[in-house]
Amino acid sequence: MITVYICDKRIIDTTVLEGETLSDICRQFNEYRREKIEKNRDKALAIATAIVEKKALSDYCDYENISIVADENGKPRVKNDCGKEVYYNVSHSGDYAVAVALPKEVGIDIQCVSKMSEGVMRKMFSDAEINRVNSETDKNLEFTRIWAMKESYYKYTGEGIFRGMKEQSYNECHFSEYVFEQYIISICTRMPQENIRLSDVQIENN
Repeated sequence: MITVYICDKRIIDTTVLEGETLSDICRQFNEYRREKIEKNRDKALAIATAIVEKKALSDYCDYENISIVADENGKPRVKNDCGKEVYYNVSHSGDYAVAVALPKEVGIDIQCVSKMSEGVMRKMFSDAEINRVNSETDKNLEFTRIWAMKESYYKYTGEGIFRGMKEQSYNECHFSEYVFEQYIISICTRMPQENIRLSDVQIENN
């Protein structure tokens, strides 16, 4: 069972996201995430991402005593020794942010179901993937499902989304999927997984 933490940015009162109130909210997060919040125009979504990141990592680490740094490919990593191995990933789409942490490398992506794009498929999908989309009654759902899978794979490897995307075979990787409302969550790991448990996280008022 994989626990995926999810936060709806609409729970965050955007009218107070400035000055001392914003500083008070950000104080509960690590420096890496605080900088992300400061640079992001969508403060509510950035804070929602920080909330789920903190919750996921807290399952493995003393969150107050870790540092997060970006590796050479820009993928965030836990720098400090947690006493155990921990790998994590975050994603956001529409109103939602999600995060997952595991003892092995992991990639996660959330996508709001979008209209199928033949141009994107020609550039990014293999012939087999294009055939999968065209064979389905709900082509938009299948298009989004494959796109989320691809993104979760490249977030797993840390190589970047467009590198060899059309020809990738996903060898030795396993995917888990969760569908809710108009969203698809895809998780990529090296370990076969059974199910995804979605856990809703609320903002902490520290």
